[in-house]
Amino acid sequence: MKKIIYILMCVTSVVACKKNDSSIGTTSTTSGNLIFYIDSAKIYSTDLSGNNRKLVVGLDTTNPNSYISNWVTTTADAGKIYFRHHISGTSPSIKQYVVNSDGTGLVLIKNMATPNYEYGVTKLTTDGKLTFYQNQWSSPGTYTNTLQSLSLDGSTQTTLGTIPGTFTHLIWGINRAGDRFLSTQYSGSANTVYAGTLISGVPSSPRSLPAGINKFSYNDDGKKVAYLKSVSASSLEIYVYDVVAETSSLVATYTIPTGATDDTQICWADGTNKILVSTGFYTFPRGAFTDYTSCSVYTVGSSATPVTFKFSGDGSLGKIFTSN
Repeated sequence: MKKIIYILMCVTSVVACKKNDSSIGTTSTTSGNLIFYIDSAKIYSTDLSGNNRKLVVGLDTTNPNSYISNWVTTTADAGKIYFRHHISGTSPSIKQYVVNSDGTGLVLIKNMATPNYEYGVTKLTTDGKLTFYQNQWSSPGTYTNTLQSLSLDGSTQTTLGTIPGTFTHLIWGINRAGDRFLSTQYSGSANTVYAGTLISGVPSSPRSLPAGINKFSYNDDGKKVAYLKSVSASSLEIYVYDVVAETSSLVATYTIPTGATDDTQICWADGTNKILVSTGFYTFPRGAFTDYTSCSVYTVGSSATPVTFKFSGDGSLGKIFTSN
């Protein structure tokens, strides 16, 4: 059964890494405008027309308990992809890997602690390390939520800070500098989204985003949040929230394609002014040749018709992630 979990985008052609990127492990070249997405235990790439699909990496692909985690991060130029591979079941394992975007150079960075650990949002931050959310639990019902930092060779893991037990937010986004967060707080059926800063690893002074947010995504510097807001059963409004000014601006209205079978997702396509919205179409079980994902790229501040494309045969997108 196929299941796409993540999509990663690099919509700007990069012909050489910049000097200031070298500390976070970029490769020398990345030929441009690629989409990366996860299908169970495989990562594929396509171009911005949804064509030229190529397998980047696949791990233990015949094992039904094998899958790649939702939380994937890349270098700024998308030259390298950092991902966690999971084996579930009676002998679980979680391994942190890195691979070049062309499929070469697969390296096991670290065997992560398991089974009483869960790992959330991960970002390759500008200090040249992987910053991620970790949840450790012990019986009966004791949870320790922390922000962790891992060196790219896996040799050193450091606790950046512990999220207090009274802090009920779950962190879902970290900007590339690692000093800003997006989180959700659940109260009954309500879901409130916050944007805030990290002081010694502890979320502080969160700002509540407007009500009615459907899905959301941080940009690179953490100063803007792209989000979807439901208008009707068939349409969603695309907004950008300015974290500093605490104001939202409407980008466009997205009409959900007829027959869509999965949630609509949103991400920054370039970290600055382009936003990608996508919707999946799939049969059950997933993976029919007729399945596809429809994508639209909008330019903030422009009324131009969005660039649209789709790729087929791989069902729905669970969540979108960007290379910014």
